[in-house]
Amino acid sequence: MQYIRYIILSLFFWNIPSFTLNLGYSDLSSILSYLSFILLIAYHISNAKSTPIRPLIWLGILYYLIAGLQLKTDLEIYMLEAVKFFIIVICSNTLLKDCTEKDFFMFLLVGSLSIIIQPLFFPDNYGRASGLYINPNYAGFVCLIGYCGSLGLQNHYVKRTGQFLFSFLGLLTFSRTFILIWVILNLIHASVNLKNIKGLVIGVVAIIGILSFAKTFNLNGLRFSQFQDVLDSKSKIADLNQDSRTDTWAKYYDKILDSPISGNGFGALRGIDQGEGVHNSYLLILGEAGIVPFMVFTIYFIFMIFKSWKFLKTKIHLLFANIAIAMFLLTSHNFFNNYIILLSCIWAYNKSYLQSDIDNEEIEVKVEVLYDGVLPKTFSR
Repeated sequence: MQYIRYIILSLFFWNIPSFTLNLGYSDLSSILSYLSFILLIAYHISNAKSTPIRPLIWLGILYYLIAGLQLKTDLEIYMLEAVKFFIIVICSNTLLKDCTEKDFFMFLLVGSLSIIIQPLFFPDNYGRASGLYINPNYAGFVCLIGYCGSLGLQNHYVKRTGQFLFSFLGLLTFSRTFILIWVILNLIHASVNLKNIKGLVIGVVAIIGILSFAKTFNLNGLRFSQFQDVLDSKSKIADLNQDSRTDTWAKYYDKILDSPISGNGFGALRGIDQGEGVHNSYLLILGEAGIVPFMVFTIYFIFMIFKSWKFLKTKIHLLFANIAIAMFLLTSHNFFNNYIILLSCIWAYNKSYLQSDIDNEEIEVKVEVLYDGVLPKTFSR
C-alpha cells in the first residue's frame, strides 16, 4: 500500500489533475481527478486507522447545508464540490497519519521545484512563477507549508537546504502573502531562540540570488519591479499594497451585512456575478452560510494554534503550519475546493494530536519509573 499512498500524494500535492487540465487535456484531467479520489477511498477502507476530523465534518455539514438553501450557481457544481470535500475530510486522515514529516517534506519539495522550471524553460511575460500549481499564490502556499515542514526534520543540512529552497522558490512567485507570512514565522522563530535568526539570513541570501539571476528567470513583471524599487529605496512598501486584498474584501462588505445570520447562498461571494471572488475564506463562509459555520471555522483555527503552541520549543513546525494556513486563508476563498490547502490542514491537525499522544505516553512512562512501576490511583490509566 506504500506505493498507492505515494501515488495519491503525488496526484494531490503535485496538482496533476488541474495542471493537466491547464495543458488542455480535459478528458485526461477528469480521469486523473476521479482516480485520485477513488484511490483515496480505497486506501481509507483498506487501512482505516483513524477517525475523521469531526470539527471539519461539522463545518462542512453546516456550510453546505445552509449555503445550499440559496444556490447562486449550478446544482451540479454545488454537489460535486460537497462530495469531494467530504471524501477528503473523511478519508485522508488515514492517509496522512501514515505520511511522515519526511514524506510530507519531499512531496512538497519536488512539487515546488517545478516553480523554477517554468521561468527557465517556459518563460513568459507575466514575471511570476507558479510551476505545477498554475496560480503563483497557491505555489507560494506550497512553499510556505514546505518551509514549515522543513523545520520538523532532524538532519541539520537537509533542514537548512529545505529552508533555503522553499524561501527561494516562494520568492519566485512574488506572492505578497508568502512574504508576509514568511517574515512573521521567522520573527517568531527568532524570538524563541536568537540562533534561529539564521532563517532570516537564509531569506536575505535567497533575495540576493533572485536579484542576481533576475534576467535568467525572466523576472520582468510589475510585481518584480515594485519589489526591486522597494529594495532600492525608490518606492515605499505601501506601493506593494496596490490592488490589495483589503480592497477586494471591501467589495463584499455590504452583501455580507445584508444577511449575516443565514448568509447569501452558495456561490454568492465567489465572483460569479462580480468577476472576482472575495479572496478570504472567513468572509466567504460568513457571506454565504452565515455566522454559525463562520464561528466553527474561526474557533477551529484558534484552537489549533493554541493546541500546537505547547510544541513551540519541540515541534515548532506544527505551530507554524497552523499559523500559515490560518493566515493564508485570509487571502484565499478556496478552502473547500483547494485540496492542497485542505490536506495540509488535516496533516497539521493529525500531527498535532499525534504529538499530544506521544507526550502523554512519555509522562506516563516517567510516572511509572518514579513509582517503580506501581502507579498510585491518581495516576492510574
